[in-house]
Amino acid sequence: MLTKDTSPDESGTASPLVSALRDELPPILWRSDWAKYRALYGLPFCAASMSNLASKGLGPPYGICARRVFYERGAYLHWLASLPVTLSDGGR
Repeated sequence: MLTKDTSPDESGTASPLVSALRDELPPILWRSDWAKYRALYGLPFCAASMSNLASKGLGPPYGICARRVFYERGAYLHWLASLPVTLSDGGR
């Protein structure tokens, strides 16, 4: 059962990356397709990093179906929005 998309809303609480991805990502993200998602959407971690984060309990919630790991879009975006973001001052 898919959970409700609980990523931060358009009220300014979502990062620009999360806002841009909300309408672009498929509802289910398969870890086996992560390289494709990175190329298409610019996701910030590779599949191996997602696996390492999961093994340490630091990644987004995930499910397993037929021995394949997946992430629900809403849970992934909520997790992504929770990560610290550092903005550059433009080299000043």
